[in-house]
Amino acid sequence: MIIEKQQLDQLLAQSFEAYKEELKKPWPEMETDLDKAFEIIALNSDSVEQHQVSLVDEIHINEHGEQVINFPAWQDELERHLKFKYGQSKGQVAFNKVIMQIFLRLRQNQPALH
Repeated sequence: MIIEKQQLDQLLAQSFEAYKEELKKPWPEMETDLDKAFEIIALNSDSVEQHQVSLVDEIHINEHGEQVINFPAWQDELERHLKFKYGQSKGQVAFNKVIMQIFLRLRQNQPALH
């Protein structure tokens, strides 16, 4: 089950470990959501064949001294898809959970997506 974003934010305020553990928990539609993520990434990237998924495009400091992070287009498309599927709040949580699953699989040297 996917919790509401407010609940996830409360977990983060209480304990970073509890927040991470919630993001790692499987949910009923996990495989379907990961398949959709793969489809979206494949449409937006040439590097999928090498099992290289970019989670960040660029990090730089702007003229005001602020850190700016640019994310790949696939993340925006995936987030929109999940918010449409689950609603605004749960969709944001589902997006974070999918990103966590991709990160965990990359860290374990497994193909990020199937």
